Amino acid sequence: MIRGIGDFCNKEGYSLSLTTGETEDAIFEDVVKMVQGRRVDGMIVLYSKKDDKVVPYLLKQGFPFVLIGKPSTNMSGITFIDNDNVQAAREVSEFVINLGHERIAFLGGSPEFEVIQDRLTGFQQAMEQAGLDVRQEYIKLIPLNRTDGIKAIDELLELKEAPTAFLVMDLLLGVLLLGVLAEKNLKVPHQISVVCFNHSEFIEFLSTPLTTVDIHTYQLGYEAAKCVFDLIANPEMMEKSISIPTKIIKRDSHFVAEKEIK
Repeated sequence: MIRGIGDFCNKEGYSLSLTTGETEDAIFEDVVKMVQGRRVDGMIVLYSKKDDKVVPYLLKQGFPFVLIGKPSTNMSGITFIDNDNVQAAREVSEFVINLGHERIAFLGGSPEFEVIQDRLTGFQQAMEQAGLDVRQEYIKLIPLNRTDGIKAIDELLELKEAPTAFLVMDLLLGVLLLGVLAEKNLKVPHQISVVCFNHSEFIEFLSTPLTTVDIHTYQLGYEAAKCVFDLIANPEMMEKSISIPTKIIKRDSHFVAEKEIK
């Protein structure tokens, strides 16, 4: 995503500044300093989150910015770039269901992020349409870090009826899942299917290349930079939204499950 933003900025002769605060308050303070000091001409916010302070502040200041992700329902007047995450999650869930899996875990992502809520909605829609129960113990909405990831994976694997497939919201969490499964001598894809959101070239070098949903992060970043450039040039421009398509890339981490006998 950053590469896409950087490529467009370089093409147009703009430099790129990043704020990398470790906490939400630190990020907000950096944003305020950038805006008040006129150190930047426009801004790209890389996430959409409930109760976030950055986006309302930028709106109030009338400062040119673009959001990557769908805005919260109570906000308007925002130009944003996103995938259709409900549809993407529904499609990949249907893909896993059509492999014959009925016990599917939804792993990763904090619920205050709009993208996670949308993907969970798509997952639930696919399960319900297939006549499958959405089992709450199979849904783990967690911060994307190693400690919480391992804890959630262990809890899922210790269930009496453990999942036979995992739908994972982040590629690094998917790699962590592969490691935990290997430690427990559970083989992917022969015993468990793993499908992840996001795509990276390094996937091909994994011992088991992961089946992924490519959300086209480069294009998300490039289009966001293009939109903020347009807003800088024309502050009165009407807000708009751009949807970037997704694609399932099939590799070696999924298998056709035998139908369960009930």
